[in-house]
Amino acid sequence: SEFTLPDYTTSVNTAAHKLSRPTDDKLRKQSDVLKRTSLIPETLLEMEKNEEFQMTLKNLKKFGQEKFTREEMRARHRALDLLGFPDFKAFCATKVPSEGVLTKSAVETLQVNVGLYCNQACAHCHVESSPKRQEMMSREVADRCLSLLQ
Repeated sequence: SEFTLPDYTTSVNTAAHKLSRPTDDKLRKQSDVLKRTSLIPETLLEMEKNEEFQMTLKNLKKFGQEKFTREEMRARHRALDLLGFPDFKAFCATKVPSEGVLTKSAVETLQVNVGLYCNQACAHCHVESSPKRQEMMSREVADRCLSLLQ
C-alpha cells in the first residue's frame, strides 16, 4: 500500500530497534497521504463558522487575554456555586489536618501537555488546543518535569 500504519505489535523496548531514514520516495508518498487526510483545513473552516468560537474570539480581542480570563473564571465560579460546590479555601479547610498544613505525597502520575498545537479544535479540549496554537514546552520546563519524577 501507499501508506501503512505502524506495526502496533512491535516491542516498546526502544533500545532494541534500529531506526533508518525513509527514502525520498517514501516521504513523498506519506506527504501526499497526509495532505489528503489532514483535518487542519476542515477544522479552520469549522472554527470560522462556529458562533461560540467567534464570540470567544471577539471577546478576547475586545477585552484582552487578562481581563477575558478573569471574566471566564468568574463565570466558572458562578457555575460551580450554582451546582453547590464549595470554593477552594472552604474545600481545603475540610481536608487539611488539624495542624493546618498540607503535606506532599509521592508523585504517582505526571501528565504533561508538551504543546498546544493540534490538528483539531475540539470544544471539549481542556487545554484549548487548535491548529492556530503555536505554544510549545521549552527544554528547561521538560527537564524540570523529569526532575520532579526523581
